[in-house]
Amino acid sequence: MACLASARPEKLGRPFTRWSVRKLADHLSSDAACRLRIGREQLRQILHRHKITFQRT
Repeated sequence: MACLASARPEKLGRPFTRWSVRKLADHLSSDAACRLRIGREQLRQILHRHKITFQRT
C-alpha cells in the first residue's frame, strides 16, 4: 500500500496528479488487483506510520 501511495496516480490510469486519502481509499476499493476496503482514518494512520503524508488543498 505504501508503494501505491507514493506512485503517481497518472501512471495508474487515474485522472489526477496527486493522491488524497479519500482518492487513495477509493482506488484501493475499486482496483481489481487488490480490492481492499479500508476507512479513511485507518488508511491515514497506516500512511502516517510509513511517513507518507498528503497536503490538504
